[in-house]
Amino acid sequence: MTQTLDDLIRDEVAHAITHEDDPLPARVTVTRPNKGTVLSVRLSDEEYELLCRQAETDGLPVSTTGRRLILTGLRTSMKSEMIEAIRETIAPAMLAR
Repeated sequence: MTQTLDDLIRDEVAHAITHEDDPLPARVTVTRPNKGTVLSVRLSDEEYELLCRQAETDGLPVSTTGRRLILTGLRTSMKSEMIEAIRETIAPAMLAR
C-alpha cells in the first residue's frame, strides 16, 4: 500500500518525537554559527528573571532568547521606520493627483 504525504509526515513526526532525546551519532559535530561579536548587557535581577522565565517557556537558552528578543525589536523598529519613510514619500505623490 502506498503512503500518502500526510502519512509520511505523521510517521516522521512520531519518529522524531520518540527519538528526540537520543544521543547524536559520533560522526556529528555540533557547532555554533560564528556571530563574531559578544555583547554584554546589564539587567536588573527582575529583568534577568523575566528573561530566564521566557527562555524556559520557549525551551531555549537564555542567551538565545535574549538575542531573539533584541533582533525582533530591531526588525520591528526598522519596519516602523520603513513604513514612515514610505508614507512620507508616497503620500505627497498620491495627494498631488
